[in-house]
Amino acid sequence: MKKMNKSEMEKKNQIAHVRAEKNILASAQNPWIVELKCSFQDDKYLYLVMEYLAGGDLMTLLMKKDILSEEEAKFYMAEAVSFFNLYKKLRRIAVTKISLSIHSSSTFIFSITVIM
Repeated sequence: MKKMNKSEMEKKNQIAHVRAEKNILASAQNPWIVELKCSFQDDKYLYLVMEYLAGGDLMTLLMKKDILSEEEAKFYMAEAVSFFNLYKKLRRIAVTKISLSIHSSSTFIFSITVIM
């Protein structure tokens, strides 16, 4: 679940960006894009409930490991290149979330949330 502070979104002028992210997640039916299960809000926060990916997102992995091994970096870059080759017809892609899911020691799902 992604929890976003409404006042911080407003201060950082991110309202349109967050709306676009929510709309894309809600309408996308693509294995490369994390599935949005539902969204809701209270007075302070906006919540996006997304599919569970056991590995978490790439930023969290980088914060934990600090530096990826050469083999890990090659793997994630190859996955990213595969994604961008699939969507090369698009002129502008802003990656907002890269997520990992480890299903076994050798099977990974790589999901990227994009703003087009």
